[in-house]
Amino acid sequence: MLVHGWTLDRRVWEPQHAGLSDCARVLSFDRRGFGQASPPAGISREPSDLVEILDALELSSVWLVGQSQGARVALAFALAFPGRVAGLILQGPPLVEPLPDLPEEEVPYSRFRELAAAGDIAKVKQQWLAHPLMRSVDGALDSRLREIVAVYDGADLLNADPGLPIDAALLPTLLCPVLIVNGAKETAARKAAAEQLASRLPVAELREIPGSSHLCNLERPQAFNDAVRSFVGG
Repeated sequence: MLVHGWTLDRRVWEPQHAGLSDCARVLSFDRRGFGQASPPAGISREPSDLVEILDALELSSVWLVGQSQGARVALAFALAFPGRVAGLILQGPPLVEPLPDLPEEEVPYSRFRELAAAGDIAKVKQQWLAHPLMRSVDGALDSRLREIVAVYDGADLLNADPGLPIDAALLPTLLCPVLIVNGAKETAARKAAAEQLASRLPVAELREIPGSSHLCNLERPQAFNDAVRSFVGG
């Protein structure tokens, strides 16, 4: 089960559907507030959404792949429902707790909320597409990401959802295997987040995808798919 990142939708997983369907049933969906999803935005409700999706598909457990903000959703789900997760693959996860010398808000949500409140979603998209987390090494993803982000409406920036904090004290209780993947040219904050998580999880492995940045599943899909396939034993 593939869980996409912020402002994106299930289309970012097309290379994984194409490259991994020979060894597994590959599933993806639009998170609430993104893509064609009908429920209103609200990240705090997303672990429960995953329960409903798995129940509807009659799946007792899955390998769960979370990308960026979707990695937070995947991790929160695994902590809340450990029996339903065979293993986790976290791609470029954000920090669980602040670290010295790193920005507390790597994604400028406060600024984006101000712009959204002023009705300037176009500027939110413009600034976000220029952010290091959305830039590929050679710019090859630019047109594809503009196409995907074009449908983002900013609703999550305007609601009063409480968010989805991760209780770091629970991380040592998560016993399923975890693979944490970063692009080799990932931001310093996301690499630090990967090391932070790996140090607190009982069974965790770090992997870097050469020649890629944050969205390595799109930028270097073959290498990303190989890492996933190797980890799950496919």
